[in-house]
Amino acid sequence: MHPARLMLFGALILVACATIARADFQPRKPAAPSPNEAFEKYLRTELDTVRARAAETADLNDLGPSIDRLFDLAIAHAIPAADPALLGDINILRRIIRHLGALKPEQAGPVKQLLITNPELARRVVCAIGPDDHIAGAYRVLALLNERFPDRLRDTPPSSGKPRPGEGFAQPLAAAFCIVYDGEPGRASNGEPDTRQPAFDADRIAALFDYFSANAAKMQFGAGAAPELLAYIVSTPCSIEELNWALKNYAGNRMVGKLYGTIVYDTGAFKYNRPKKISKEPGGYTLMNIKKVGGVCAEQAYFAANVGRAIGVPAVIDSARGSDVGHAWVGYLKLVGSNRYDWDFDEGRYKEYQSIRGNTTDPQSGKPVPDGFVALTAGYAAIPTVKREGAIALFDAADRIAAVELAKTPFPPSLPDSAPKPATEPRAVGIATQLDLIEKGLTSCHVSRRGWDMVNRLAAAEKLGAEQLEKWFTHTIDLCGSEYPDFCLSALSPMIRSLTPPEAQDKQWEWLHGKFNRRKDLAAAVRFEQGQMWENNGNNAKAWEMYNDVIHRYANDGQIIVEALRVAERLLDKQGKSDQVLNTYQVAFGRISKPEKMSNEFAAGSTYVAVGQRYAALLETAGRASEAKRIRDQVAQVIGKEK
Repeated sequence: MHPARLMLFGALILVACATIARADFQPRKPAAPSPNEAFEKYLRTELDTVRARAAETADLNDLGPSIDRLFDLAIAHAIPAADPALLGDINILRRIIRHLGALKPEQAGPVKQLLITNPELARRVVCAIGPDDHIAGAYRVLALLNERFPDRLRDTPPSSGKPRPGEGFAQPLAAAFCIVYDGEPGRASNGEPDTRQPAFDADRIAALFDYFSANAAKMQFGAGAAPELLAYIVSTPCSIEELNWALKNYAGNRMVGKLYGTIVYDTGAFKYNRPKKISKEPGGYTLMNIKKVGGVCAEQAYFAANVGRAIGVPAVIDSARGSDVGHAWVGYLKLVGSNRYDWDFDEGRYKEYQSIRGNTTDPQSGKPVPDGFVALTAGYAAIPTVKREGAIALFDAADRIAAVELAKTPFPPSLPDSAPKPATEPRAVGIATQLDLIEKGLTSCHVSRRGWDMVNRLAAAEKLGAEQLEKWFTHTIDLCGSEYPDFCLSALSPMIRSLTPPEAQDKQWEWLHGKFNRRKDLAAAVRFEQGQMWENNGNNAKAWEMYNDVIHRYANDGQIIVEALRVAERLLDKQGKSDQVLNTYQVAFGRISKPEKMSNEFAAGSTYVAVGQRYAALLETAGRASEAKRIRDQVAQVIGKEK
């Protein structure tokens, strides 16, 4: 290159470098503020004012209108917001004020001081408490734990600097205790107390909390655990002695479901109706005695589930009924891969029960729930606390919109002349806004049962139009279909049932049937729903078509074929086609596989035995005794099969 050109080129490089340097190191102009930034700062300042008043006032009920006003303004103008934590922070204080305002003064005082001075503890507790929890009972538990273990609950460590038992784990643990041991059993349909929910026992609650928090380092779940998952740990009925025994012998076991098979089966108790061996053991029904003498499936599931809880693994006892025999197995939260958790309901669940949706007890309500609902909670292990809190705020906002509309409260509230004016048009009250808020909440935390329940209640009340329903069908599949198909069916079914006319409903059942082509048991359940829908609408021909499809295509996909045959038999009788019933059972029995590798006590509850026995009875009634005997002999071979 010519020397002159080389010098010019070097000069250009120096100029370019200087320009880059100025661009990189000189102060940059601040980004343009959000249109609503000034308004949101106003709300934040107002929130700080209400928070300061809450710390000083004796009666929090006086602050109810003020915090509701801020919440309404945030709902109307600040979703989404430049300050993404704004709505959640307002909602935390709103929940504190509403919760403590519902307590008696002698209870509210100490709890208020605890929550106001420990904001992280407050967030954990107030967000864990759901619409069905007993508020006074929950805070009675919190007051007890604070009285017995004050250092473990505080946000900051004690001045000594020594580590506290359960450091970082005690706060979500306390929240779990609040929602499990709120101490107010629900009511059964006959008005009698429902004793399945744990009652308030101060000494036992304190001993359990001490056990779990003191052994936090040995637990499978640490500080990141959500109270919704910890509830499946702390709801154990076992004594502290049993828990210590389990921790000593099984700590660190990540496959607690396998413990189901380590309990020797008490064949004599099941097969010959003898007293269970466990009933004769000194010391009674304990984990140690079950390990020593064994038991039937109930003891196997009880042992595995409660050893799991003792070592910090969320676990449940799952159960279902076959054609005439009940069975229990274990469900537990299991690490899948490097950073994902799923509930495993397969240990002890014999093949005949694989396609039956089991039920367990919700530790928070004490009520039976499908295990598909439990499966949904696995997602809490991966969703950050801030997202869970944000979703709760959005669901609370949807409920607030409904309440405002019902009460005809002016919305949004008026602003003083001195306040910055929002740059956005306010949200309107109504179903569309409720759905939008719920959708945002579920997008943030799709494993929240509360959000799905809210949509289903709106659908059941016939407040959703066809277009809205179709949108939510897609949302449900997108958010839950692949990870939680059992729950997905439970969530979608009430929505689809709300559709009219039947042709529109049938279209959506067909759509859902196609979505479950990899889960034949769920596809069969959809077909059965279609049959019931058409039968209820007087179209027996269509109903028969659906029931018959279950019989022909899903004979080996769970107990639903037994129910399909029962209703098909009734339908044929109603239509004067009783002569076709025998042929229907013949086809069905021919398609059902014989139970293999199943103990005789559970083979007795199989679809093969149930359908075979009914088929033999029909043959007998039809005067075909020799054929009936042949079928009964085949069934007897299955029932008599040894383990």
